[in-house]
Amino acid sequence: MSESKKNIIFFTVLFLLIILSISFTYYRIFIKEDFLITNEVSCDPNYEQNCFIAEEYVCEDGNDESTCGTETYYFKRITKVAYSIPECLGDECEELTCLKGEDNCEYTYCTSEDEYEEEGYKVWCVK
Repeated sequence: MSESKKNIIFFTVLFLLIILSISFTYYRIFIKEDFLITNEVSCDPNYEQNCFIAEEYVCEDGNDESTCGTETYYFKRITKVAYSIPECLGDECEELTCLKGEDNCEYTYCTSEDEYEEEGYKVWCVK
């Protein structure tokens, strides 16, 4: 077999493998929605230990300092497979939850390693 035929076969097989890989990835992500989503959901520190506490500096009217203040809220993180998340109706979405017996769904609570602070935003744990 000549060198040029070997090159043609090699590049044809390589091209087909690349197309197959791209097709499989497209199918898995866009058709099956087989990937994980992590989101913040509410956490009640009266009933659950180790909630995250977030403190955010917000302004209701742009940069008008008279409308600015600190907003504090409690949350935990949920990680869930995308295909098990119901679609939203308009702007109204139900808060994500792990259903009883649901595989690939878990809550993450705060540890001291999760605490951080950046400009205008601070996260720490309920003690």
